Amino acid sequence: MHRCGQRQHHSRGSSGPARAGGQGFAISRPARRQRRRGGRVSVDASLTYEQALAQLDTTLRALEEGKLSLEDAIAAVARGREYLELCERKLEEARQRIESLPVREEPLTGEDAPHPATVAELRGRTPDTPQGEIPF
Repeated sequence: MHRCGQRQHHSRGSSGPARAGGQGFAISRPARRQRRRGGRVSVDASLTYEQALAQLDTTLRALEEGKLSLEDAIAAVARGREYLELCERKLEEARQRIESLPVREEPLTGEDAPHPATVAELRGRTPDTPQGEIPF
């Protein structure tokens, strides 16, 4: 039955009034993931970061287009979360690898030290004043 153009929602099997003042019932917790193989949506963990990011992008585009059925959209969200988690793991692994690289603490010798360029050299011309002299 409709009142003032609003539809009342009823929970399954109930003929009583809708919850929360005609609002239907709200879902307060995130939807559960579809479970496969060991309780998780399966994504290929051997994908590179770039491949996983491309898959995440493809999944998000499919969701944004809005052409998926409800069940396909739910599966796409679960897949997208897994690709996102895989990307985050790959980035964390890369960060740890970078931080574990040895640090060279020996000072550079004169031959290895970078040559500081003058402003004139950066502009592509030779300096008017010899290096190290005050121009007055």
